[in-house]
Amino acid sequence: MDVGFSATQLASLAADPAEVLRLTIEYSAVGMALTDPQGNFLAVNPALVALLGREGSSFDDLTWQELTHPDDLAHDMELVRQMLAGEIDNYRFLKRYLRPDGSVMWGQLIVASVRNEDGSVRFFVTQVVDETAQQELIAESKQTNELLVAALDAELDPHIFLYALRDDHGTVIDFIVAQANPRAIDTLDHGAKKMQGAHLLQDFPNPTVAELFPLFVRTIESGEPLRLEGWLRPSEDGLPNRYLDLRGVRAGNTLSLSWRDVTERMEMHVELEQRARFDPLTGLMNRQEIFNHLDGVATYARRSSDEIGVLFCDVDHFKDVNDSQGHGVGDRVLRVMADRIQSIVRVQDFAARIGGDELLVVLHGVRDIDEALVVAEKIRVASAEPIETPFGHVSATLSIGVVLATKNEETDSLLERADRAMYEAKALGRNRTFVIRN
Repeated sequence: MDVGFSATQLASLAADPAEVLRLTIEYSAVGMALTDPQGNFLAVNPALVALLGREGSSFDDLTWQELTHPDDLAHDMELVRQMLAGEIDNYRFLKRYLRPDGSVMWGQLIVASVRNEDGSVRFFVTQVVDETAQQELIAESKQTNELLVAALDAELDPHIFLYALRDDHGTVIDFIVAQANPRAIDTLDHGAKKMQGAHLLQDFPNPTVAELFPLFVRTIESGEPLRLEGWLRPSEDGLPNRYLDLRGVRAGNTLSLSWRDVTERMEMHVELEQRARFDPLTGLMNRQEIFNHLDGVATYARRSSDEIGVLFCDVDHFKDVNDSQGHGVGDRVLRVMADRIQSIVRVQDFAARIGGDELLVVLHGVRDIDEALVVAEKIRVASAEPIETPFGHVSATLSIGVVLATKNEETDSLLERADRAMYEAKALGRNRTFVIRN
């Protein structure tokens, strides 16, 4: 079948332009109508009848004003006035029509005028494109966005949406704050007006953003959620360190990011861990922690140049100090002893309080028993210095047993030998060291 018109057909149509107009309106897929200057319908095509839900109804006694939503009527009437006055020849705008069932039809209205020779309007040619579905989608999206904003505003945690800004090659070069709840605005100390549209790198030039930016980019590029637990935020402007839990997910080209300050939780965790591992009075390892360490030492295959020395220390006449000076002074003595031991041992060595007045030192990487004995002597001499208390100076000394761990030796056996060496030192008069050689 040929497409187009033959010369004969075109000549026939040119001879009857009214018929051309009638056919155009009748068969157009777009809603069309002719109306007079007062708003009466002169012609309506089937497409517009269907759009307005008026199949089987007559338009003879209707005007377009009666079909227009009241909220749009004044604007439409003003545009018609301008056309009748010759100020404009056409106009278009999005308006609402009322259907017989009470529903609303959104239409993109396009109106043109056909004028008489004197310039007055003879009639209007109207086209209406159905936009109901699009407007309903926009309304639904607006409602969803309002619900989202309300939910964000109600959140106790800070929450922001960051839109990824890309260069010509598609590389993320920054993020723009698209949305932020009040909690985020307060936390970041940024006014709401300054926050919206702010550039992350440009407007927040601080160590926190510099460290997190690559993680944000990875999430937006890979889609893998961001999850940081107890992340330590770098100190800024002299403020204390804070611990944060962060969550981030990708939504298109936008990163949804929320965080929670968990500093108190982390500090409590550190405190509990400290209590579980360390003696609260002296700050040294506690019994269980040093024993766990020695269990590892017992199975450690050492080279001959990498020995493990163990010093078992006991405060001489500690009971007498407690009985005569009180437990407060006794505690002071233990703390000072611990501090003096810590000042002598190396960073790779360990010191612990394993009993009331019993202290244990583990020396890593000593060459032989004699090197361990040198360290023990330094501890003994330093510990014998007078200790200042609120009631005057107190003298306290240590008896120290010195041994080397043997290969694959059990912890109980190692401690039994060190303990025996310590008692030998006490038996020889206290305030001395005693070595049991392997």
